[in-house]
Amino acid sequence: MQQVVGTAENITHWKLAEEQRRAANRTLAEQNDLFRQVIDTTPHLVYLKDGDGNYLLANQATADLYSLSVEEVVQTNVSQLPISPDDMARYLRADRQVMTSQRELIMEETFTRPNGEVVWFNSIKRPFQLADGTTRVLGVDSNITALKETQQALRQAKEAAEENARAKQDFLANMSHEIRTPMTGILGLAGLLQKTPLDERQSQYLDHIQHSADQLLVIINDILAMAQLGAGKVRLETTNFDLRQVLVASRQLLLPKAAEKGICLELELPPAEVSTLVSGDPYRLRQVLLNLLSNAVKFTDQGQVLLTCRRLSNPQEPLVFEFAVLDSGIGIPAHQLEYVFDSFTQATASTAREYGGSGLGLSISRGLVELMGGSITVESRLHEGSAFRVTLPFAQAQAPLPLSTPLAAPVGYYSLGPRRILLAEDNAVNQVLVNAQLGTWGCQVDIASNGREALQLFHHHRYDAVLMDIQMPGLDGVATARLLREHPDAARAATPIIALTAHALPGEAERYQAAGFDGYVSKPFQEEELFQTLVRLLTPPNTLVAEESAPVYSLAGIRRLAHGNEEFISRLIRVFVETTPPIVQELESALQQQNWPALSATAHHLKSSFAGLHMHPVLDIVRRLESIKPGTDHDLAEINSLVQQVRTVTDQVIAQLRRELPD
Repeated sequence: MQQVVGTAENITHWKLAEEQRRAANRTLAEQNDLFRQVIDTTPHLVYLKDGDGNYLLANQATADLYSLSVEEVVQTNVSQLPISPDDMARYLRADRQVMTSQRELIMEETFTRPNGEVVWFNSIKRPFQLADGTTRVLGVDSNITALKETQQALRQAKEAAEENARAKQDFLANMSHEIRTPMTGILGLAGLLQKTPLDERQSQYLDHIQHSADQLLVIINDILAMAQLGAGKVRLETTNFDLRQVLVASRQLLLPKAAEKGICLELELPPAEVSTLVSGDPYRLRQVLLNLLSNAVKFTDQGQVLLTCRRLSNPQEPLVFEFAVLDSGIGIPAHQLEYVFDSFTQATASTAREYGGSGLGLSISRGLVELMGGSITVESRLHEGSAFRVTLPFAQAQAPLPLSTPLAAPVGYYSLGPRRILLAEDNAVNQVLVNAQLGTWGCQVDIASNGREALQLFHHHRYDAVLMDIQMPGLDGVATARLLREHPDAARAATPIIALTAHALPGEAERYQAAGFDGYVSKPFQEEELFQTLVRLLTPPNTLVAEESAPVYSLAGIRRLAHGNEEFISRLIRVFVETTPPIVQELESALQQQNWPALSATAHHLKSSFAGLHMHPVLDIVRRLESIKPGTDHDLAEINSLVQQVRTVTDQVIAQLRRELPD
């Protein structure tokens, strides 16, 4: 009988473990396969390298970059791959920096293909710790070549646009000069001709010439203003000023045009107790108001135009004022309202034909208002009128303005006395024009046709001032001015130099000032503008009105109306001399009785008389007196000072006017 002895061992747990290992291996294989599919599917370069540049892992995108298989890349050193020496050196430096610093590095890298094509990558490299404790570099590179090409295209487009803008600016500057130079001659010679005896028909022809030239000049200025705004070259000034003065001056400029059309141009100022002393840019505000008022007067054939101003903010809040221009004109169709602020736009084609204009005024106004941090809106009904409202913020004036500007009168109006002036101007018409104007003011004029001639004359003679055209052949005005400032005689080197230029683009005034100019007059200039610039530079500082000095007034407006009719001028002067003193007495009497309505009404009466003689300093005073309202607190000392100034200046003006009258 045989017996079998056997042993049995339970290996279930081994089998289970083996199955688990096989399952784990399958899972790991699946994960590795998934990982490989993921990294091979992504368009980004994914790789693992050591510090010597050996690839330990690479995806398909990395292999494709080198035009190799993944197997060919892995375990291969970068020095054995088709990489330029410069690229390889950069890669190794970056890899070693990551391993040394143990910090992530984000950078842009380039790869140059054998055909010279450059591929851009945004590379993220970070340290990667293996199980054995060694550190490797894990990299993910994103191809940003398309982005770089787009950026390059944008840069080129930007440079082309900037070059185009510069070309446009140069073109506008040249056109400004080419148009303004003959315009200076036309307007200037027309002004000189107006001072000569003319019959009625000749006066009409001359008026048409001046009106047409003025219209052309407005269009030129509008186009240049739009170019400045479009180029972002408009610079705002910040100065203390009184809104009331800007409002009054703006209305004053449009009054003749409104009167010519038979419409009323009214002004509604803030109450006297509301301070209108602000800090901002009075010139740009005035430009906006004049654009709006000019349009309102142009498109209103009957009724009135009203300019108003009111403060919107509380006394404790930042200063915000609303300016409104209301008219009873032709109005704007509802479907056109959203386009009125667009460039070269008018309500209808028939409007453009009937009323003219460039269609730029409102677009310029909107640009300036937005530049000043404000807003502009319009409401209108066809055949009923329009309302334009401008809201602007201002800063508080840093210092109170003086009650009135000291009246400087170094010389009689339109008389500079025996002054010697050097005129550097290459245009023959402008030479005749400026020489004639300066001659009527008592000046001796030496003329140079270019910069070299100006330097020679300046070194041989002493001059009270130099008028310098900017664009002259050879040595231009800027270079000539710099050389004049280098004269060894310090007093002569400090001779006032005034730029005369047809260029009107942004930055020109700053360039002239940096070159040593003391003043700047843009062509075509008004006779009074040139005169006042010379007076300012030839007058000693802090010159006040002397007892026997000529008062500040002008007969220019009356002379324009008279067209050379001296009898008419004398008659108007006599009316002023005879009727004004009693009105001033009424003003003084109203003050003594503290009759504020009478004081305001009398000041209003005086205002029109003073405006006719361009008595601007005292005009500001009577406007302040006119604004005084009953029922409010009044500073009697201040009002008394204002009335006394009216009396003093009026007496001086009348004394001068008596000398103007024939015996």
